[in-house]
Amino acid sequence: MTVRADLTIDYTISPRVVTVAAPSVVLILQDLYDTLAFHDAKPQNMDDLVTVVASGKETLGGGVFVAVTLELQNTQLAFQERDMALSVGTATSNNVGTILTDISATFITDTVSRGDLVTNTTDSSVGTVMSVESETSLMHTQLTGGAQDDWDIGEAYQILDVIQCNVSGGNIVAVDGVGDPLNPIFATFGTQVVIAQSSSATILTSASDSQAFVDELMQELVDGVRVDNILTKLLSVATGRIVADADPPTTITYFAQDNVTPIFVLDLASVERTRQ
Repeated sequence: MTVRADLTIDYTISPRVVTVAAPSVVLILQDLYDTLAFHDAKPQNMDDLVTVVASGKETLGGGVFVAVTLELQNTQLAFQERDMALSVGTATSNNVGTILTDISATFITDTVSRGDLVTNTTDSSVGTVMSVESETSLMHTQLTGGAQDDWDIGEAYQILDVIQCNVSGGNIVAVDGVGDPLNPIFATFGTQVVIAQSSSATILTSASDSQAFVDELMQELVDGVRVDNILTKLLSVATGRIVADADPPTTITYFAQDNVTPIFVLDLASVERTRQ
């Protein structure tokens, strides 16, 4: 059981909001469930509706389990707001509102990229970076929300980074206080949340639990099943990264949901030796 100290829950609002504190940008759904269940069980919260209901993880045998699905109960997930200025300066050219030019800027060096936020702080208009043309020029969506929604020489700007945050390890949905569908994500300034929903109803767990599944795959390879068919079968239950060492491969490694910890390795070279 993993209870994350960087998650907080505001029980006083509706829908409630679970916030992942900066600088964290990754959340595994099992960790989210463990943390919410821990806080829901505290005496001061026991009179409130639970924040989450989980299903899945039933064993299908051979180290294969049904993927976990979390249903947030009148609760949304948020990552803490980010306010990271990548570049600041003043416009040195007039423009209708889609090109920002500053001969003193260093947009490429400042790592400004597509999707970052552009603010004309003089007239309070905003846009989104489309492309960085050079160190001193970039294209963005039409400025909006300001007094003139364009650039005049001398107007100040600020470009803010948008931080990608990732949620993985199963599926997540939400319902509101009366059971109607609710967006599980509460959008926050300067963040973009990507949910890697499970494309399969099943998951693999540890190396020891998965041994029967590995043995099955290896036997199929020995029996002459094509490697691409084995990969298709593996992908159907994978929630982590699959890496081949070469083309054609001699080993295929399957990693856990953290994309770092190896779960098992299929030794294709040993299969060839067995066939001989």
